Order: sequence, then structure tokens, then C-alpha cells
Amino acid sequence: MIKNFKYISADWEDEILAIARGAIECAISSAYFGSYGVDFLKRLSHTLANSIVNHDINIKILLSDRFAPTPEKRFEILNQILELPGVEARIYSSEEFFHSKNYIFRTDNEVKAVIGSVNVTASGFFKNIEFASSVVHRVNDPEAIKLISNFEGLWVKSQKTDQFIEVDSMSKQPIFEAGNNVIVTSTRKIGTINKVIKGSRDFSYQVTVDGKTRTFAEKYLELYSDPEDDILENFYQDELGDSSQYKIFQTWFRLSKPLESNLYSYLGSKTIFNPYQFKPLLKFISPNSDERLFIADEVGVGKTIETGIIVTEMLARERLTHSTPILIVCPNSLTQKWAREMKERFFLDFEVLDGKKLSYVLNSAIQDGIFPRKYAFSIVGLQLFRRKEYLDLLNELDSRREAATFDLVVIDEAHHMRNPDTDSNKLGSALSDMAEMMLMLSATPLNLSSDDLYNQMHILNKVAFPDRATFEALYRPVVIINRIRRLLSQNTVEKRSEIVFQFVELASDPLGKIISQHEEIVDFIQRLNKEEILSPEELVRYDRLLVSLNPLSYSFTRTRKREALEHQVHREVLELPVTLSDKELRFQDHALEVIQNYYLSMGRDPQILGFITNTYRRMISSCIPAMKNYLEASIRDNRVFDIPSLSEINEYEDDSEINKTILSPSLKVNFQMLLDELEEICHIDSKYSQFKKMLDKIILNPETPQVIVFSFFVETLEHLKRSLEKDGYSVGIIHGKISQVAKNKEDIDRSQTMDSFEKGKYDILLSSEVGGEGLDFQYCHAIFNYDLPYNPMRIEQRIGRIDRFGQNADKIIVGNMFIKNSVDEEIYDRLYRRINLVEEGIGAFEPIMGKEIADIQTAIISGNLSDEQKDEMSQRLQEAIEAAKAEYEQFEKYRTELLGDDYLVKPINSISKGDFVSPSDAMDLTRTYLLMHENCNFDKLDESRAIIKLSPTIITQLETFSRKPGNEGTFNELKALFDTKSSVKVVFDGQLAETCLDHIFLSPTGYWSRFLTHQLEKEKALYKIFRFSINPSESYILNGEYVVFLFEVRMEGLRTEIEFLGLPVNINTKTVYETSFEKIPRLLAYDSIENPTIESEYIDVYELLEVARDYLDEILEEKRRVASEENRFKIDSRITALTESCEKQVEKLQNSLQRHIEKQSAEGEKPDERFMRLMKGRIDSKKAKHMGKIKELQHRQELSLDYNLEAIVHIKVGEQL
Repeated sequence: MIKNFKYISADWEDEILAIARGAIECAISSAYFGSYGVDFLKRLSHTLANSIVNHDINIKILLSDRFAPTPEKRFEILNQILELPGVEARIYSSEEFFHSKNYIFRTDNEVKAVIGSVNVTASGFFKNIEFASSVVHRVNDPEAIKLISNFEGLWVKSQKTDQFIEVDSMSKQPIFEAGNNVIVTSTRKIGTINKVIKGSRDFSYQVTVDGKTRTFAEKYLELYSDPEDDILENFYQDELGDSSQYKIFQTWFRLSKPLESNLYSYLGSKTIFNPYQFKPLLKFISPNSDERLFIADEVGVGKTIETGIIVTEMLARERLTHSTPILIVCPNSLTQKWAREMKERFFLDFEVLDGKKLSYVLNSAIQDGIFPRKYAFSIVGLQLFRRKEYLDLLNELDSRREAATFDLVVIDEAHHMRNPDTDSNKLGSALSDMAEMMLMLSATPLNLSSDDLYNQMHILNKVAFPDRATFEALYRPVVIINRIRRLLSQNTVEKRSEIVFQFVELASDPLGKIISQHEEIVDFIQRLNKEEILSPEELVRYDRLLVSLNPLSYSFTRTRKREALEHQVHREVLELPVTLSDKELRFQDHALEVIQNYYLSMGRDPQILGFITNTYRRMISSCIPAMKNYLEASIRDNRVFDIPSLSEINEYEDDSEINKTILSPSLKVNFQMLLDELEEICHIDSKYSQFKKMLDKIILNPETPQVIVFSFFVETLEHLKRSLEKDGYSVGIIHGKISQVAKNKEDIDRSQTMDSFEKGKYDILLSSEVGGEGLDFQYCHAIFNYDLPYNPMRIEQRIGRIDRFGQNADKIIVGNMFIKNSVDEEIYDRLYRRINLVEEGIGAFEPIMGKEIADIQTAIISGNLSDEQKDEMSQRLQEAIEAAKAEYEQFEKYRTELLGDDYLVKPINSISKGDFVSPSDAMDLTRTYLLMHENCNFDKLDESRAIIKLSPTIITQLETFSRKPGNEGTFNELKALFDTKSSVKVVFDGQLAETCLDHIFLSPTGYWSRFLTHQLEKEKALYKIFRFSINPSESYILNGEYVVFLFEVRMEGLRTEIEFLGLPVNINTKTVYETSFEKIPRLLAYDSIENPTIESEYIDVYELLEVARDYLDEILEEKRRVASEENRFKIDSRITALTESCEKQVEKLQNSLQRHIEKQSAEGEKPDERFMRLMKGRIDSKKAKHMGKIKELQHRQELSLDYNLEAIVHIKVGEQL
């Protein structure tokens, strides 16, 4: 029977894979089959593998003889299918086109099928609107037997893949012979021919590739020739590239290889360039990095952008891909902001997960072992993810996987996880265990003397910071190590004695003594006893050694606003004490009396009455007219606030999150009485009247045309919206009752409101705390606190929305309102005015002096203390602030001593002068390629902008490129190009893209540049031999004539490092000119002279290459020796740390298991079977992951270092030019 019918326009892949679960065999027929289908078959094999125990995977796929547009494409795809284990393909050839599109799955008991219009192509799965029926039968049902029989009937009549060879004519003689090395054109892999097979229509060959023998048609093989031989032979040809063609070559090489010296994210996003935002990236990709970093920048520096830069860089370096899971966890209110920033600035398409989607993703990963492709890049709210149901699913997933679940986990506002034994802390710990790489972000200041810093660093990297004792033991040795680094950088004989003295100091510390005894440190000390100064290579070597001994250095980064932002903003505070009318005061007193009497009637302690009624008092002070809506809703719904604690309310984004309880009959009567009173004074709103007068002045000032108004209470915001709109203002509003994403077209969500505010459509934005954390409003210059939060950190977060990177105003306005002669005024006086909370940003110190702040808040609210006692508490608060400032500055001092951050100042400030692929490189690449092709055009506007026109052929090639594995992000990034039919403006500089809104942004290292380099290589349009002259004034090379050999040097160890070196060999002296070899390739591109004429006698390039090789072998041998020692040290240290960390984590889980058994036993209950299974699974998973990591590290213990000749440049340098 037909179980269900579906009409779906997207995500057919997830649907079919879901149906395939539990299947042991699969049969597919498809009229069309694209390159994407090969990836689908891999995922299908993985799904079936989870169900099959005693036999191999069996997937049959039947294709039409025209399943792909060209013979070349069909053979490329078939060769890829042949390499898939357990997959067999056949071709059904007939006069009429084969239109079948069926998916049949057999389980032990059922036959399930999807029958309809869905081809195995990317368009069929994701783009087209497709129809299909989902059918389920018992195995022995006649309909099931008929389904299988029909497929088998076609299968028998079909051609085997090896027989399906399409050629127009028969070659008379084979092109290749046994023993030839050949390239398989579909995969570009190199193999060796074992046997020549003469067929009825053409020759084919048995070829061994990667240890497996396959049969290939002749036309899909190319004779392999040694690239180095080709380069050397071409040196004597007349067609040598000039300087412009060399620039294209070096750009191609830098884009093709993840070079250590390159930053692929430089100017590659739609952001205003700030070098300090690259500081976290420099740490994350440093040689000693564990690829786990805590970014603790102050509010406003741009942690979201720094994260996007890191993700973009790691994608370019192929450490991340678009199909492996990246997870961002942030407060619920920031999920859409993260998604928008990643998409608009970095072209990264993240899916925001609600509860239903999160459950689906985790359950799918548990069942299939892989994430659904659509949700590979996901964002989930912290408050949602930490719920027990999702934590349980996460732990279940962890218990089933031996490898990392996520390639990268990002946790924003990580301070929410600082308290042990909370659900947030448990979530962070679990995600850390399941992540290959990790970023944690927080602007909250850290206190060296508290547990906060350790707790968060432990979540980040349990291997480097396994316990508090180890963490504290690092302090003194690390400070000494960084002193040694500073002395070492000066590299003078006079500093030697100071360095040796510091090593003596290091040895006096228990951990320092162990470090001092390390063989490389001993070698370093011995080297210091020699008289000659250290060579540049030795300086780099010993500095890297010292950095490797400081895990804090590469695990933590912090930038203060005053460091990163040249433009410092002044905060002007406007106080607005509000005088209420007599009628308003009477209502306020009566309302509080009603609430107090109600709680007294419940037997509550009179001593804490002020605290209990504080929420209502704040609500009344916030807006008396808004009380009408609250009272009406309470009477209608029969619900009233369940009074939260002070700590709870400080966590809420607005009052919509406060729990409700049943409204008692007596309180209901009193609420109705209060409503009647409100009817009499509904025309009075003294607070709004006084607010509007000040607002009018601010808005009329051309420097502050827009204002953000904050309130904790939703009804206050709604009342303000009505009042302000009545007075002629355009107003947007965001709070907890407004969804982040509109469910209906007519609704306006938070994101739309914020976009409209940024575009100037609103004069005023009304916001609860949903706009107070993590959002960016730097284009606005004034905020108003309509009611004041008692937590000073909330104030700082609110101000931080406009006082941040990108704020161009010299002054911002912060308006504060409070009711005169009230508790609010007393709190304002003692918590705001006396300590200059706003002007000096004291709110940022709340995590350090939180207890003192909470004490004075409670004292004022309770009303139980005398003025003298309150003055004493205020004095203690001011003392606490001074102590907090001192602690803060101590941390900043220790930051330099512990992290050695001062070493990054020079490279950070030099980023804009870096050796990176630049907008001009991308411009040259684009111009060169487009001018090679008909119906294309390129007109340069300036150094970063142009007008281009793409031919239909180029657009088709771009679409083909976008479908290739690894290029999944192409469509998102270049969507605008796919639709172009005429000339378009383009910009290659990311920071200009912010202002050139009518231009398409093409990232210098993005998919457009990669498409061009791919096409140039494919079309064999790249030169590898060049001849031109060099400007001597800028050169690193002395006058003379040289042949420069360009080598790719690759070092494989704990990490892979690739360098691009140029060795100049003097033609006359036949010696290598010693210089900065890593700078030569880039120098040749930018110091060349246009259209030079070089006449030279015969050059024996083979002889000169031997000179270059001998020299390179010599310097690489020393590099190999040093690097091997470093590599072994790092791997041995990491294995030791991993083992200790694993033992501690397993012990913790075993203790948890034992406590559960004992608890259940004490209560006379049996242990919970599911809990026992889960914990044992997690223990086994921990051990398996540990062993997997150890094996991988052991595999990398032996370092390899090799090089390849990539190009040759014949140059002349000198005055004779």
C-alpha cells in the first residue's frame, strides 16, 4: 500500500537517506546522474553500513546511456563510481530515452521505495520542484516482488560499466604500453599500466592506482610526464612568459597551496579592515597552536568578525570544508545576528536550529553517524541547547563516536559557562570533547585570583589545562619564559648573562626545573655560552621553542579598545530625574501597598518585603500607563509574576521570561480596583512627557538623528511605541515576544527591524535586553535607559552596542532616567553617579566586584538599613571598585607577561604590508582570463574596481565548477554573477564593498579567483618559464644576471607547512646569491620592469639547477634536523598530556557512574540502565578517541621534508638595464 505522498522542492537527499535507514540492499534507477550523485552514493553507503552486519554493502544503480551531457562527463562519473566499494553501475541503452527514477530499499521485513521525478543530481535533490510517492510493502507482498522484478529485468538487459565505451572511431594502435605512467583524467591521480586490452571498438588499459587495479578507456588517460623535465625543456623554447604572466603564475600558486606566509582572509570579507582583528587568527594558525583559542577582547573590538576571519582562513587552508560540521553556540537572542553576519560579510550560510531541527540533527547523527548535509553549518541558542533533552542527545552522540563530531565549535558569550555544575558548563565541556577545533568568545573581564579564568580555559583545552593546580603552576615559569623571549629578540652578547640568569630563576621553580632539563633548552643554554650572535634561523628556532612551552600564549588572546581603535569615543551622560504628579504617586503607593499586603497575607517575612515586591516596584516606576495592559492581562489569563531572585532576573532579557503563577481571587479583586484607578489618570504620563522633551532636543541635533531606548519591560516598550508614533516619530521595536524570524510575511521580525533602523527608516529603536548583548549599532550615537538595570554589566553591554569598532562620532550620549525620591534614585546615586559607572565603564568590572554590588542593591531594595549603614556600604563599594581596577590592570599586565602579546604588535601593524594575495592580484587575474575569451570584457575603474562582462560559456563553466566537491560555497559567494547577462561592476577589496553597494564583491582569495586559477590550469594557459628584468632599487638581489629557481618546500609532521622559495643562481659565478629566499617570489612580481629585452648567451640551466639543488639540500638538511627535534618534542609532549587528560576524564566519568550506583542502591533501586549504558559508552568513546589521537600523532612522529621545482625565472638586475 502507499503509506504517504510527498511534494517537496528541496532536501530530497535527507528524505531518501532517512528512508534508507535500516536497509540492507538498495537499487536505484535514474535518467540523469551528476557529479553530486557520487557524493550521495558515499553517504548512502555509510547509511547502509550502519544496518549491515554479516555481509557487504550492495547498491545497484541503473543509468540511461545519456545520464550526463557528454561522453567525457559520463566516463568521469563512471570511473568515480567504480572506485566506490559495494556499488555496481550498469547502463541501459535503448532507442527511446530511459526515464526511470526509482529508489528501492530492502530491509529484513520490508521493501521501501521512492517513485517519482527525482534524479540523482544536485538539481533534483535541492533546486527543482520534484514529485514522488513513498511506498512501503512487506517483503513478500506481490507489489514488492513486482517492484524488484521490474528492476532486475532491466538490470539483466543493461551493459556493464566496462563495456560502455563511447568512441567515434577505433584507434589502430594503442597510445600507451605496459609500464607507462599515466594520469587518470577524472581524478588526476597517477597510475601505472599493467596490461593493454584490445576491444571491439577501442583500446582500454588495466591501470594500478593507489594499490588498486581498474580498467580505463584510452581517452580517459594521459601520459604522465615529469613536471620538472617539462619545465627544464621549455626553458629553451621561445615562448617564455613576461613579468605580467609571472604575476598570474605567482597568484595561481598562492591560491593553489595553503602557504604558511599567506593570509587568505586578508581583505577577503565585507568588513572595514582593522589589523587587530587578525590577532586571534595569527595565534590560531601559529606553529604551536592547538587550534583552540579563547578570544577575550573588550566589547566593541569585533569578536564576531574575528571568528569569521578564522573560519574563512581555515576553509581556504582546507582545514575546514563546507560539508563538515561547524557549530556556533550563542545566546538565543544572537542566533540570527550570527547567521546574518556570517552570510553578509563572509558568504557563509549557517542554519539556525530551533528545538525541532536540533533534535532532528542530533538524532540523525546518532543513527547515521554523520550530520545531515543541510545542517553542516549550524547555529543554536545556548538556552535551548543546555536543556536536558538536548544534552542527553549530545552525550548519546558522543558515546557512539570515536572521532570528533564537529570540525569547529564556536561558543559566544562564553562567560555563561564559567560556573561548574551548571547546565551551561556541562554543555561547554561536552562540546569541547567533541570538537576538533574550538573558539570561545567573551568580553567579560577575568580575575586571575578567581576560578573563572581556569574554568573557561579548562573547557577550551582539557589537555593543556587539565586541573587548577597545573594551571596555577604555569604562572611563574611562563612569565620567566616571556622575559627570556624579550631578551632573546635583542640578540646582543650583553644580554646573554641576563638570559642565563633568567634560566637559573626558571630552574628554581618546580615546573620550571622540569622545563630547564629539556634537551633542547639545555642545547639553547650551551649555545648562549658561545661568543657569536645568533643567526636569524636560530632566533626563529629558539623563539618557537620558548613559545611551545607556554600553552597560555597560543590559547588566549585579548585586545582592549584603546589598543585596537585609534578613534576614542567620549561618553556624555544626561541625567533625567522624573517628578511624578500627586495622582501618579498615589497610584504608585497604592499599587505597592496591594502587592505588599498580598505577600504579607501569605505569611512572608516583613524583613524581605522590599526585595519580594521589587519587580512590581520597578515595573510601576518604569511606566505607570503600561501597568494597565499588565493588569488586564493578569485578570484575563488569571496569571501573575512568580517573583524571581535578583540573580535570576539579571539573566533575563526582559520580563516576558519571568515565570507566571496562579492569580489568587483576593489579588484579582485588588487588580481590578487598581485598573479602575488607572482609568482616572490614564491621561497623565509625567515620565513620558519629560522624556519627550529631552528626546526632541537629541533628535533635532544633526549629530544624533537616531536613538536607542532600552527598557526591561515589554509593556513599557509597547506603550512608548504607541506614544512616540502618535507624536510623529518613526519607531521600531524588538523584545522577547517578537520572534527573531517572522513566521508570516505580514509579520516584522527583529532582524528586519534592526535592518530598517540601520537604513534610517526609524528615528527610534525600542529594545529590551535582546538588543543589549552582542548586537552592533555603531552607526547610532545615542542611547536612553528608560529604566535602569541594577546589574552594571547590563549598562555596559547596552552602551557597548554603540561604543564599538566602526563608531565614527567623537561623542556618544547616554541618557539615564529615574524617579525622584525613590529607590531608583538612591540606586542611581550610589551605583551610577558616585562611582562614574557610565563614564569610566565600571560596569565591566561587575564579574570581579559582583558581591559588593549585589549587597548594596539588596540593602537599598529591602529598606532595612539606616543612611549611615548605606554610606558604609557605598564606601566599601568604592573600595571594591578601586581593588577591581587594580585587579583589572594586574590582569592586563599579566596578559603581556603570561601571553607575550607584545610580540604580535609588529606583525599586526604590518599586516597591510603583508605578502598576501591582494585585490590587485585578483584584478590582474580577472583581466588576463576574461581578455583570453570571446564575448567577455574587462574595464578597469581603479586599483580595486572594474566593470566585467561574462560570456554564457564562462557562466556555464562557473556553474560546473560550483558543483565540484569542495566548491560547495561557490553559489553563495557568487550568486550575483550567475544571474548576470550584461556588464556588472565588481570590487575586489572587502572594505570598499561596504560602501560600493552597487558592486558585486569578489574576494581576492574567494571562489571567483579559485575558479580562474582552475580554468587557467585546465586550459594549460599558465607559463612556468619567464624572462624579464628587475628594478635594482627595490631588489633583494645585487646587480647581475640570474636564473631564479622557484621551489615548493613541503614539511609534513605534526602539521603541514608549505613554503615558496626562490633561489637566485648567478649565471657568471654559478653560485647562489644568499638572501631572503621566501621574499623572492613576491619580489619578482612587483619589482619587475615592463617589456624588457634580455639578450644572453647559452645558459646551461641543468648545471645551474644542480647548484641550486645542492644549496637547497644543505639548508633543508639543517632545517630538517631542527624541525625533527621540535616535532618529536611537540608530539611526545602532546601524547603525554593527552594520556594524562584522558585518564582524568575517564576517572571523572567512572566516579559519576559509581555515585549513581551507590545512590540508587541507597534508595533501594536498581541503577538506571540507560544511564549506565550511556556512561559506559562515553568512557569507551573517550578511550577510543584517545587511542585514535595517539596513533595519528605517532604516525606523524617522523618528519618528512621534500621540495618540487615549480618555475624558472631568467632575470637581469643592475644599472645596465
